[in-house]
Amino acid sequence: MIKRVHLWSIITLLFSVVLSLMSFGKFQYSSGEIIFLVHFVVAMITILLYVIYGWNRFIGDYVGDKCHLKEYENLLYSKKVKTKSAKNVLRELSFFTGRNAHDSDPVIETFIQVEKAVLSGNKETISEQTLLNLKQTGGPIISEYACIIELIMKGYYQDALNKLDRLRNKTNMIDIPRQFYTAYILDKIGVCEDEIKSCISFLINRGQDTRYLEYAKQYINKRNIVENNSESKDLLEIPRFWIVFVINTIWIVLLNLFV
Repeated sequence: MIKRVHLWSIITLLFSVVLSLMSFGKFQYSSGEIIFLVHFVVAMITILLYVIYGWNRFIGDYVGDKCHLKEYENLLYSKKVKTKSAKNVLRELSFFTGRNAHDSDPVIETFIQVEKAVLSGNKETISEQTLLNLKQTGGPIISEYACIIELIMKGYYQDALNKLDRLRNKTNMIDIPRQFYTAYILDKIGVCEDEIKSCISFLINRGQDTRYLEYAKQYINKRNIVENNSESKDLLEIPRFWIVFVINTIWIVLLNLFV
């Protein structure tokens, strides 16, 4: 879906720009400077709304909230983006999905190896220097969860839970590892069965594209948690850039009728 939305957002943006440009000449010579300037301002606002209210808002909903991470990852790779911001987004997505094959990131690889070692009980294979490097060079997300891993290794479960509680985030995507580690620690100390089920249910419904679902699957049968893969609402969602397109088109039609 994300590729279709991206394509249609580009098409509607270009169509709106063409409509605006076609109207500029008429208003410049027949309607005076005021109408021309108003139309210019509306055209600029329209372009900004396509990006901010249209595409960015759609990505926030479809990726940040509904967590279709692999679709967005594939789109960015297909565009061969080279900007620093896009690379940072790809790195963040790779951390969640574990798909580190396109542009191998040694820090992410090291973190995943350390994570697997801790979760499988092979703590002796992890050095303090490796954890220190992750905390210093991994970036915000990796650094935070390297601290969590260190606390788990040392058996400081309550400290880890307190830190995880401070990592609560408004976006479901960022919250996925926090939910998993919370369930893992609560299972270790054998408390809060309902909260464990809540965390695992969250991963089932929002973590389908992440490596954390694989870690969580060991809890699904154990606790009789039912998977719910229903995402039909995503297919019926109307991206907001259509609203921008309709408003801009109505504006141009009204100008041509009455000016």
